[in-house]
Amino acid sequence: MDTGRELVEAAARVLGGIDVIVNNAAIHDPVRKPIWATSTEEFERTLRVNLIAPFEVAGAAIRLMLKQRTGGRIINVSSIAADPAHVSPDGIASYGISKRALEALSAFFAAEVGGIDVTVVRLTAIATDMTKALFPWDARWQMLPAQSAAQAIAYLATAPSEAVHGKVFDQVELLSEMATALDVPNVADQVGSEGTKQ
Repeated sequence: MDTGRELVEAAARVLGGIDVIVNNAAIHDPVRKPIWATSTEEFERTLRVNLIAPFEVAGAAIRLMLKQRTGGRIINVSSIAADPAHVSPDGIASYGISKRALEALSAFFAAEVGGIDVTVVRLTAIATDMTKALFPWDARWQMLPAQSAAQAIAYLATAPSEAVHGKVFDQVELLSEMATALDVPNVADQVGSEGTKQ
């Protein structure tokens, strides 16, 4: 069953078409388990949610957008865990591998389709239900709020094509650039630079 296609088609029926897709759903499972102790089933589950599902949704959305002939935009949500600089012994391998693969998938989508923008935002640690199981409270209170992710995604959904297509954006850097351009306080600065590194 092609769940991604069915989801896109259902959304298009309700909305009358699709202009922007945000692939944000993800799991961090198994929690804090080294890759060598991770079972094939656990690894496959993470890849299914974090990589295969975005592949299905983005592919279905692109086919629909091409049929609509109105263009469109795919925004894939990655993580600092995908950055080679964040390879660590902290038991995040399955998650990090899936997010790095998502960035590679995005690059190929961007290279192979014309008239539709594909971009990636690499989020820092965000205070969400998922991070409750990963970080102690003294680390979580320093994290960026979920609204900060929405701000970055909203910018990428509306920015000019040439500014975003085929690119990977670091959330903290993007928020800083947005704040400078708009002359408003930077939410990342308000939380504190120490919190953005968790």
